[in-house]
Amino acid sequence: MPTRITIEDQYAPVTRLPWPAITICSPNQLTISRMEHFNKTLVDGNLTLDLASALPQLIGFYELLTDQRRDLMDHLQELVDLNRHIVWRVMSDLAQSCESFLKLCVMDGREVDCRRLFRPVLTIHGACCIFNSPFHRTKLLNQFDRNFTPRFPTGSSSADRLTVLTDAQPWDALDGTLLNIGATRIMFHDHTELPADDDSSLVYPHLETFHSLHGTHTYCSDEVQSLPPNSRRCLFDTEGDMDWTQVHGYRNSDCDLMCFVEEVLKQCHCIMFYVWYGYFRIKGVGSCNITSIPCIIDTKRNHLNICDCPRDCDSRAYVSHMTTGNLGALPYMVHDTYKHLQINQSNSLMHFYFSNSFYVKQKQETVMSFINLASNLGGVFGLCLGCSVISVLEILFITYKIIDNYFYNQKVRKLMLEKK
Repeated sequence: MPTRITIEDQYAPVTRLPWPAITICSPNQLTISRMEHFNKTLVDGNLTLDLASALPQLIGFYELLTDQRRDLMDHLQELVDLNRHIVWRVMSDLAQSCESFLKLCVMDGREVDCRRLFRPVLTIHGACCIFNSPFHRTKLLNQFDRNFTPRFPTGSSSADRLTVLTDAQPWDALDGTLLNIGATRIMFHDHTELPADDDSSLVYPHLETFHSLHGTHTYCSDEVQSLPPNSRRCLFDTEGDMDWTQVHGYRNSDCDLMCFVEEVLKQCHCIMFYVWYGYFRIKGVGSCNITSIPCIIDTKRNHLNICDCPRDCDSRAYVSHMTTGNLGALPYMVHDTYKHLQINQSNSLMHFYFSNSFYVKQKQETVMSFINLASNLGGVFGLCLGCSVISVLEILFITYKIIDNYFYNQKVRKLMLEKK
């Protein structure tokens, strides 16, 4: 049964659409200060290995590392095992923390402690800070908070926005480890999805950026819901036969991400540490270690996204449009609301808001229902052939009587011949 997506309401109130999950990632994933603290906790730390030379190899978890030193990877893994550390926890501890990265948070016109808005999370781009999401990093990797309640905007006024001031502190980064040329990565996604690159931006230091958000909600009619998945060509969150859907349901964005994760599992026999903890329990396999980095890089280079990932039947999509300004203009503004802060060259100031007080609501429906199909066919036959359903039944009845009379006459004729 063919279906189509139509706009049901172009002016649905934005107060009914939750804020997107906003993931902000520092480019400083290996800090000098945390390396020095990490070294103090090690047995035979710098005595047997130069950490400043070895730790940059860990960037291979996130980027296509060109200078692969397998001897350093092996030695670093031995050191981690000797001290009974876990690789993913070491990666989290070495990265810039959210407390250090997020300098100021303003929500709905009021300054708020950033720890109330953002939580740490592990992503494909390292240890990041996430807003309005049930996913967050705990002592057991990423967990799904089932008691999470999403935030909703109160309108589209200038006060109804999220403002974040960041400081990547590039001077505290290990040589050759600063990602994205020092730019901060921002990812926008629905709060039911893991952080992904479907809609992302890079914000460079010493810029003020304005991120205008536009939302779209797509859902299915009752008729489409009753169709089989291969006919409607989409999946609900309760469908999908993949292992990872057992944790929190199917999402198209998660499917694309897990396609690569499962390819790494197949090729390298380990799981990337940025998936949720429940997936590790289902598979019964540990997270990737440092010696898995060459295999992970090869998988990235050779992996073709051939997974069948149907779109979501019920989904929220967010698009952001970014405009930029120079933070150097702040002292010359009529009302400098940030004059109490010390702005430096590594700061970035970001504003997130819905530009309109409405969003687009779309509906997937059948092109023609069975009832409409029957009535339309009846109308066409009545118009073009001059017949109706009653006429068809009459034709069938007359045809039946003709055939019945024929066989009756044949039987009578046979009996008369036998009497003669």
